[in-house]
Amino acid sequence: MGIPHSRQMRFGSIAVLVFTLSCFSHCGYLQSQTFSSFSAGDRFSLPQLNGTVCFAHDGAYSSAKMENGRWIFVGLTLNDSQCISDLKVSMENSNITIFSVYASSADSRLWVGVRYNAEGEGRQVFDFGLNALTHFSEWWVTLAGNVFLAEGRNWKLQSDNTLAINNQVDNISVMYFNFDADKDKNTPFYIQHSIVISTIAVVIGTVLVATVITKKVRRMDGN
Repeated sequence: MGIPHSRQMRFGSIAVLVFTLSCFSHCGYLQSQTFSSFSAGDRFSLPQLNGTVCFAHDGAYSSAKMENGRWIFVGLTLNDSQCISDLKVSMENSNITIFSVYASSADSRLWVGVRYNAEGEGRQVFDFGLNALTHFSEWWVTLAGNVFLAEGRNWKLQSDNTLAINNQVDNISVMYFNFDADKDKNTPFYIQHSIVISTIAVVIGTVLVATVITKKVRRMDGN
């Protein structure tokens, strides 16, 4: 039995909130590098795959090259953000516009993600340069309206640790979480999982407040 649409949207909203809080709290600082700038709308094409990628905001990178059917961006930043990420992306029969790219830091890789819009029912493949193999349960892929997409049907975590999204035309968010990365197993549980605990606490508080507001609005409408 599938998850009801309203519940999917609720879960999707929580996922996006968790990711946003994580990025604001743990965004890595830019290191001293030489950057080349680009403008919003500049196109990076893959003619052999009938695909292009552009960005919704001005940005910069330390290097960008097309290689083996994908664009490889190193030290990518958007809109003067302090977030920094290395990103490899391939587009087949689709044009995408990237709104944001996140990474907790260049080393720890506790979480990474990308938010973009896809035109053309093709295929997009993302590689965030994660060193260790990941499990599909550590990835969240959502559409506009905060609805989860099903792994194995709408997207696939491949054996080379890349993630492929198939036949989606919408605003799409891809998020990877690894809350257990680099933790010291000799430390107490609440310290090991302090990020998870604090984030869940904020999410629960937000959901409770939203529930109370909704009930009050319905009561007022009833009057």
